[in-house]
Formats: sequence, structure tokens, C-alpha cells
Amino acid sequence: MATATLIDFVEPLRSKPFEDGARLRRARPLTLLDGVLAGGVACVARSQGRVVVALLLRWLGFLLGPVLGLFLLGFRGAWVRRWHALIGVRLAYTAIVLLFTTLAVSASGSEGARITLAAAGGAASIWAAFAGCAITMGVGRALALGIGGRKVDDSP
Repeated sequence: MATATLIDFVEPLRSKPFEDGARLRRARPLTLLDGVLAGGVACVARSQGRVVVALLLRWLGFLLGPVLGLFLLGFRGAWVRRWHALIGVRLAYTAIVLLFTTLAVSASGSEGARITLAAAGGAASIWAAFAGCAITMGVGRALALGIGGRKVDDSP
């Protein structure tokens, strides 16, 4: 996480990249910060009486399906333009929220309305990952084929 944060988010803001030694010195505190944050999240989740691994697997199923679809489009679909893939990702996340989550709205006196979004449990997260991947790839490829996205010949 520290390396990805440093290379993907910090270095693009600079005019020149860090040298190797400077990159290592900056990555060490980021690694410590990532560890503290992960430990804090685990403590909070555990204090709520939930098993951290089960909770993590449930949410990863929902989040990583469209990411896998995006990766596969980039890996195997060189003719798919960036915005085709991003529209597919947005539609996939929208479909996952609509199909695999429950929305509970409750009004309680002086506290006002409370809205809770909860992921469906069990095998639903596996199907959400599959659906997210399939929707991302299907929409990305359909847009590329239907809106002039032809395979680009990069040969010299």
C-alpha cells in the first residue's frame, strides 16, 4: 500500500520522481501509517462482534468484481477505450448496489432519519463479484463495438 500510494499519488504531484533512497525513506512512515490504520479497522470491526475475515471477504466480493473486469478489459481488450471501461465500472457498481444490498431507513424521534446500507451475506458476495466483472466487461466491450471503438494497430 505504501509503495502504491507513493508512486501512484505522491510522485505524480512532483516535477521529477524520487530517487531510490528518497523513495525508501518516504515509504517507511507510509508503511507504519498503513499498519496502524489496518490495525484500527480490525479493532473496530472486532469490537462490534464480527469476524474480521468474514466481513472483509464479504465486502471484497462486492468491491473487486468490477476491478477484475477493468483489469481484464485492459489486459485483453486493447481496442476498448478508457471511457468505455469506466462506464462499465460505474454501471457494475450501480447494479451491485441495487441487486446485492439492502437499504434500511428508520426514523427515530429526535435523532432524525437513519439510513443504513448493508451487504447481503453468504454466497451473494461471490455472485456480486462475478456480476460486477461480467457487467464491466460486457458494457465496456459493447460500447467499444457500438461506438466506433476499433482495434488499433500499433505496429510501426
